Amino acid sequence: MAHQDVVPIEESTRNQWHFEPFGGTVKNGYICGRGTTDDKINLISILESTEKLLKENFEPNRTIYFIFGHDEELGGKDGAKKIATLFEQLNIKADLIIDEGGFVTKEKVPGITKPVALIGTAEKGYMSIEFSVNKIGGHSSMPENETAIDILTKAIVKLRANPFEARFVASTKNLFEFLGPEMKFPNNVAFANPTIFKSLIVKNYEKSGSGNAMIRTTFVPTIINAGIKDNVVPTLATAIVNFRLLPGDSSKNIIQKVKEIINDERVVLKDFNREFSPEATPTASTETAAFKSIDSIIKKSYQGVLTTPFLMIGGTDSKHFYGVSNNIFKFSPMQDPIGFHTIDEQVSIESYRHSLWFFEQLMRSCK
Repeated sequence: MAHQDVVPIEESTRNQWHFEPFGGTVKNGYICGRGTTDDKINLISILESTEKLLKENFEPNRTIYFIFGHDEELGGKDGAKKIATLFEQLNIKADLIIDEGGFVTKEKVPGITKPVALIGTAEKGYMSIEFSVNKIGGHSSMPENETAIDILTKAIVKLRANPFEARFVASTKNLFEFLGPEMKFPNNVAFANPTIFKSLIVKNYEKSGSGNAMIRTTFVPTIINAGIKDNVVPTLATAIVNFRLLPGDSSKNIIQKVKEIINDERVVLKDFNREFSPEATPTASTETAAFKSIDSIIKKSYQGVLTTPFLMIGGTDSKHFYGVSNNIFKFSPMQDPIGFHTIDEQVSIESYRHSLWFFEQLMRSCK
């Protein structure tokens, strides 16, 4: 699987890019431009590898399907979801599904100095909540003691000051099992006994945004709207807060927790974009032939690399396919890509070579 669509750029940042955002520039050993890491490297590598195998008259003994959604960044409703529905109607079952996801990193795993290939075995849920406050405004020359903006911002600050409890889900426990033996004291002891050393592990992981996202349901305000003119106190203030849910945290329970934390009936909560609010996915087993095949090919592709399952903190189109397969893994064969959804997105040519080789070997293994 891969997806063809990309996120837009913020036009206000265009002058901060060091190359044309949609130019596909090749510069200093990198392929540069929006979508190179998300998800053109997988898409193009799959197609190029397939062309190579076709020229060699390669014929797999197993059936290989290519699924290239066109609206993954919008949730996959009109692309991958419809394909998954068709597969289910045709009773097509897959021994293995691989989509974008984790990658090879030298930077993202605390306590490990070797490169680590992160293989997503589960995916966090997604939901957004709209916060709204409606309070009569007026002229800015004679403001009330509390405005709609005041009430809204206090609610957001209070929520941010009360993060949800950290816990270790199955994918994260698997990561401890795979990487613990590679760590030095005391991390190796902590990973071997995560229940006893939970506070130590949590303290280490919550230092970074990516680490913190692996151990708790996270939330962050992403859109805030209020006001129409600088001398008018607005009546309505709204904010969108995005949540990424750990497996086991349902959207219904999260809304209830948020209400309890804010504890202010003037702040009205409602689902935002409910159509695109998937719950967290099941967790794929690491004991299957499917996982072991991917694990083996990665180790042949990157010399000296460690491999581990992990919890995918972003979303992918593969979330729609759990009626087609239990063996769904999320991995992009590149190393420490730059600029996911931000300025100067780029991926190294060396990563592209590894990606080509990975998908070729994956298809050759379908026998």
